[in-house]
Amino acid sequence: MPGAFDAVERVRQVMPVALVSASPRILMDAALTTLPKDFFQFSISADDVTRTKPFPDPYLEAAKRMGVATSSCVVFEDSLTGIASAKSAGCAVVAVPHYVDVTLAPKVRVVTSLEDVTLEFLKKFHSAI
Repeated sequence: MPGAFDAVERVRQVMPVALVSASPRILMDAALTTLPKDFFQFSISADDVTRTKPFPDPYLEAAKRMGVATSSCVVFEDSLTGIASAKSAGCAVVAVPHYVDVTLAPKVRVVTSLEDVTLEFLKKFHSAI
């Protein structure tokens, strides 16, 4: 997705970043080989939880591993199942619609591109929730 690499680079300078996916571990690991080592603090695949998206389990596990409350997490999602998963876990969501329309909801902001995600945007969004 355009701007994804740079957005993660910006965010990881000020807070830990994990990758949470509904993909199987074998696919995630293959994709992660294209990124610098330790680009993400850790990753969670469908194989790492009993129930994957749209259930909250993947994001609950991510928050647990980071040692933070889900209410302090901001999740970037491009799918309706991922948004549902993050919201039901209690996370705030920055939705970056790819193939589906996403409507605004409490604790959900929609951006057209990850290139729009700046640290200032995240600070304002997080302080507003």
